Amino acid sequence: MKHLIGALYLVTGLVGLAWACYMHAMGLYGAPFTGWNVILYAGSLVLTLGAVLWWTTNRYWTRWLPLMGSGVLAGYFLPAFITNLPDYAVGMRYQPLWTLVGAGSVALVLASLLVATRKAMDSSAR
Repeated sequence: MKHLIGALYLVTGLVGLAWACYMHAMGLYGAPFTGWNVILYAGSLVLTLGAVLWWTTNRYWTRWLPLMGSGVLAGYFLPAFITNLPDYAVGMRYQPLWTLVGAGSVALVLASLLVATRKAMDSSAR
């Protein structure tokens, strides 16, 4: 189970990095720069570091890194998902792949956040 949880953290961190790079590249095409790019990079890197430490060490303080990284990513993805929720019905008709990628990203972040919360609480109880 330890390997599956680490893989979930790693995949979620890499998806967050992909979205951060995508948003960063949008700035090259005229989209305004926002602070969310930096926040996405930071949360993704913390989550990826937490995934690596999840596999390599059993220290209890490292169990909090995935929670922090997932929390930062959830702080971006959940409001963005809720804001764009009315557009998903239209998106499924015209661009179903991008709509499913966005919904899948939110699902990964939520799964990572729930698992990280549970594991961090288990480690603090010891």
